[in-house]
Amino acid sequence: NELNLKLILIGDSNVGKTTILLNYIQNDFNEFMNPTLGLENRVKIVDIQGFKAKVQIWDTAGQEKFNALTQQFFRNTDGILLIFDLTDKNSFNNIKKWLNDVKANSDHSIKKILIGNKSDMKDQICVTKNMIDNFCNEKELKYMEVSAKNNENVSNAFETLINEIIGNRTNDEILEDFGINDHTLSLSYSNINYLTSSKKKKCC
Repeated sequence: NELNLKLILIGDSNVGKTTILLNYIQNDFNEFMNPTLGLENRVKIVDIQGFKAKVQIWDTAGQEKFNALTQQFFRNTDGILLIFDLTDKNSFNNIKKWLNDVKANSDHSIKKILIGNKSDMKDQICVTKNMIDNFCNEKELKYMEVSAKNNENVSNAFETLINEIIGNRTNDEILEDFGINDHTLSLSYSNINYLTSSKKKKCC
């Protein structure tokens, strides 16, 4: 039996969403990534309690002009990684806006985890532990720090979110909720290609 999970990465531009994703998918780091336009998809096969799971991960554009496109995918998502840059206080402050977007466009029970990226840049970190702790307590969020550059904690962050999604379900419940069926793959390349091409036509 196969499972299908859908995750989405959101946050401001340049916080490292794409580098985190590529690090998780192929243990790769590229410091000079082009900005994501609209949404892009990657897939990783993982083992969940003996099941083979196809994890679709959607990388989103942080630019405001793509917000409406990004929001359309919250309802079809099992889990969200909210990502900010530890060296950029604005990207942390804007997490509240991203959370509001999620709340307005998804099931409130959707699993979320807050990720602080660039933990390797010790001398430039300006978002304090106290700020993060207070925010996470207020919003009831689990928090993890990662470094896509140094491959620190990236896989652990994804695995933690997947475990949050699966929760304490029995194997039968896992199959019922995440087993692959005709409706599971609603986030398809044809859908996203249509939406992104429509956006590109309007932007110029």
